[in-house]
Amino acid sequence: MRCLVCEAFSLQHICPTCQAKLIVPHPQRRLLSCGLEVLSFFAYDEVEMLLKTKHTYVGHYFYTLLAKASMRPFGRDFAYASPLDVIAIDDHTRRGYAHTAILAHALRTSRLRYLPHRLLAGNDITYAGKSLAYREANPREFVYRSGSKRDVLLVDDVVTTGATLCEAKAAIQTKGQEVLLAVVLADAAR
Repeated sequence: MRCLVCEAFSLQHICPTCQAKLIVPHPQRRLLSCGLEVLSFFAYDEVEMLLKTKHTYVGHYFYTLLAKASMRPFGRDFAYASPLDVIAIDDHTRRGYAHTAILAHALRTSRLRYLPHRLLAGNDITYAGKSLAYREANPREFVYRSGSKRDVLLVDDVVTTGATLCEAKAAIQTKGQEVLLAVVLADAAR
């Protein structure tokens, strides 16, 4: 097979040389209007090609690459006084895998416990390419099934306006838990 980037012969979809050049996290923090701090590892335009594969058969491969380069090292190095629950936004399996589950799974350590299928959208609304006004007028109506009283690390793939993350934070807080931080692969506002 050939590398999708440089077209060199490779046993992987993206050869190790291109991975080393293209998949380099540059963490940045952003504060949303609801007071939630978001840590992102890439600017959206840096990894847009890879993120747009999330509903294709190779999407699992690319999301795993991105998670190994960003989420896994963050999880290993993250220190907090008490253990946290890792909650992925809408990690419902579609087309064979859940992209947010891949990201949350990469964060797991002895102090970060991933609890799957706890925060699911109550409807099928998609926000891709939609305005903030549309997002605010059409909430995801999250259903949160709490499993503990630990503080939460919230996980998603992209933050654009922050509406989804703020709605998720509110759903989690109704169960008496606090969202310490949101961690995403890419920030579209960078």
